[in-house]
Amino acid sequence: MPFKISIFYKMLIAPLLAVALFALFIINIYFQQIEGKEYIESIYQKHFPILNIANENRILLDNIIKLTEDAVVANEQTWLNNTKEYKEKIEKNFKDLSKLDIDEKTIFKMQTIFIKYFSKTIELSTLMINNSEDWNKIEILTKEMTSYLEDTRMER
Repeated sequence: MPFKISIFYKMLIAPLLAVALFALFIINIYFQQIEGKEYIESIYQKHFPILNIANENRILLDNIIKLTEDAVVANEQTWLNNTKEYKEKIEKNFKDLSKLDIDEKTIFKMQTIFIKYFSKTIELSTLMINNSEDWNKIEILTKEMTSYLEDTRMER
C-alpha cells in the first residue's frame, strides 16, 4: 500500500516552503548588502581624495584668476607675486594626485595645461600693468590664455 500523507502535512508544505524561500531571500539580501557596503567603502577611499584635490585646485585656480584681475585693475605688479603661492599649492596637489590611483599621463596633461595657462596669465597681466601698447601680443596672449583656461576647466 502506498504511503499516504495526511491532509495536515500537505497543508504545511506551502508555509514551510514559503519560510524556506523567505530565509534564502533574507540571506541573499544580507550578502548583497555586504557587497554594496564594501563597494561604497572602496569608492570612498579611492574617489573622495581625488574629488577633494580637484575641488581645491578649482578654488585655487579661481583665486589666481581673481588675483590677476585685481592686480591688473589696481595696476599692482607686486600682487602678481601672490599668485605664485596658489601655483605652488596646485603643483603640490598634482604631486598628491600622482600618489593616488590616477593615470600619470592624465596628471601630466593637466599639469602641463595649468603651467601654460599660468605663464600666459602672468605674461599678459604684466603687459597690461606696464601699459604695453603691443596690441597684437596682448591679443595673442589673451586667446592663448583663454584657450588654456578652457582646457583646465574641461579636465574636471
